[in-house]
Amino acid sequence: MAIHIGRREFIVTLGGGAAWPLAARAQQRDRMRRIGVLMPFGASDDEAKRYLAAFQQGLQELGWTKGRNVTLEIRYVEGQLDRSTPLTSELVGLSIDVLVTEGSQVIQGARKVAGTIPIVMARVGDAVGAGFVTSLARPGGNLTGLSLYATEQGGKRLELLKEILPGLVDVAMLWNPKNPSQRLQAQNIEVAAARFKIQLRSLPFPESGDFEAQIQDAARAGAQAFITLDDVLIQSRRARIVELAMQQRLPVVSEFKAFTNDGALMTYSADAAAMWHRAANYVDRILKGAKPADLPVELPTRFQLVINLKTAKALGLTVPDKLLATADEVIE
Repeated sequence: MAIHIGRREFIVTLGGGAAWPLAARAQQRDRMRRIGVLMPFGASDDEAKRYLAAFQQGLQELGWTKGRNVTLEIRYVEGQLDRSTPLTSELVGLSIDVLVTEGSQVIQGARKVAGTIPIVMARVGDAVGAGFVTSLARPGGNLTGLSLYATEQGGKRLELLKEILPGLVDVAMLWNPKNPSQRLQAQNIEVAAARFKIQLRSLPFPESGDFEAQIQDAARAGAQAFITLDDVLIQSRRARIVELAMQQRLPVVSEFKAFTNDGALMTYSADAAAMWHRAANYVDRILKGAKPADLPVELPTRFQLVINLKTAKALGLTVPDKLLATADEVIE
């Protein structure tokens, strides 16, 4: 499955490194390296497949070929956060050289048993706020990678939604208070809601996954739309969330394209697959001897607006032509 990143290249590097001598590269690749991948979703999840394909393509572009000089050990959390630590222990027992994963709570679980093994964060909301790195420029410790650090995106999604629903005054926010990366983003959405004179209903996502009553109650109470924050628990149940909202004839606005693929009205954020593709660069440098503490965390500088026009029509909503013109992708 080909992942074409070139046209949408969007990562800005906060620091660079000198070119690695060709002879040293060849020597480093003489022995088989072992990469552990802790995927938050299930093996059958389309997003998991897309992220892995992007990551493997990134490795191949850098000269790391599965079965020739690198082995991938993949474990799937399947949205069950308590599996993060034991699965990491399993990977550690396989003597992996580096661990790649995403999501604040999955990373938290992995850190408990990873020891000094380098951890590459393919995607995390707020690496500094979650305490994973000391700073973006100088991570310190054994974690580095890519951080959204995009607390303002939630407010932007509210703004975009209001363009479609000018009379918007009541929105329910589905989020996970236990996810440290979401706290600042939730606060930002609260500030944006106040600015737009929107009542924001906080719906803490239950660990049990029993969220159906929350959605139904919010709809009955007058919510006109749902906004979700990115989280392993929430994203792993995205199809059901969208299905329930559509039963109430209410739109869902979220962070990553996976939601619009499953019927959400709109998503706005960085390209998650491109971040996984970029994570291969960190793995490459670490396998060549670089220390995670010395590799600056990168941030996205471009964001994708995806609109599901099919959903808009099903809900009887009109998307302004101006907004459609600015969309990176329109699902019809």
